[in-house]
Amino acid sequence: MQEKLEAEEPKRTTTLVVNPRNEPKFLALKEEVGKLREYIEGQELVNPEGVKAMTNDLACVMTLTKTIDNERQKYVRPINGHLNFINALFHTLTDPLDDAYRHGKDKIKNYNAEQERIRQLEELKARSAAAAAAALSTLPDQVDSATGEIITEAPPLPIVNAPAATPTKYQADFATSSQRMVARCKVINFTDLPEEYKMVNQPLLDKVVKAGARAIPGVEIWLEPDIQIRRKQA
Repeated sequence: MQEKLEAEEPKRTTTLVVNPRNEPKFLALKEEVGKLREYIEGQELVNPEGVKAMTNDLACVMTLTKTIDNERQKYVRPINGHLNFINALFHTLTDPLDDAYRHGKDKIKNYNAEQERIRQLEELKARSAAAAAAALSTLPDQVDSATGEIITEAPPLPIVNAPAATPTKYQADFATSSQRMVARCKVINFTDLPEEYKMVNQPLLDKVVKAGARAIPGVEIWLEPDIQIRRKQA
């Protein structure tokens, strides 16, 4: 990236025309567009010769459109060149920062996960120790003085000295980091999706139908006329 930027580095300052509204070339093209549009919209086709004339007129439209686009490129190409260079240049600064930011967040998340793993292990040990202590502590049997019945006391509930919950919020000098659960999703079975989540990819359908597909389940395909104008090579 750095070598490419150095190879394509433009001048530090330059003068660009960013508003050609009053440029003579633009004004001339605008006048020609108006005349050609008015002429075509005013034509009424009543015979084959009229169709041929309209075909020539549409060829003129295609030529004029190409001329206009070439003129447009004279203005936008330098601007886009500078814009692309500036964006790429500043990405050499922001991309490493994005990586560092993501890695830093991952380190905090991994630390929290490890601390929670340790806490759960300590809690499991505490519960096991409490259960063992409760099993060893037996209360003496008592005799009901009225009936002489021997009453066995229920064993005491184990006292668990579980560790405190893992902290996931940290106050630092310049910021606060905290962890929260965020819902994510991925499709594992498209056929089970509700209908409202099955989005139509119209550009893809248009592409495959144009390429020749004539039968797609759930899709109506039909043919309709479209006029093709091809300019003759000079």
